Amino acid sequence: MRKLLAIILIILILWLQYRIWFGANSQQKLDQINQQIIQQQQQLKQLKKINRELQYETILLRNDPDILEEKAREKNGNDQERRNLLSGHCRT
Repeated sequence: MRKLLAIILIILILWLQYRIWFGANSQQKLDQINQQIIQQQQQLKQLKKINRELQYETILLRNDPDILEEKAREKNGNDQERRNLLSGHCRT
């Protein structure tokens, strides 16, 4: 009787170990999910930084007309350089 009980307990332990390591909610899946969480946290950190920079730029553009004019000139200058490059007249 004790041998049968020991065999049943061993089978039960092995079955539970299998489920932990290879089952639907296995350790491998948890490691993958944790890695995804780390990647998403890094991406979120980068996006928050970009958001802060854009918010700062928005405040500057709203409060200082000179900066708005400068941005418009930069954009126009970049467009002009692109047109010159495309038409074969490279400006130095």
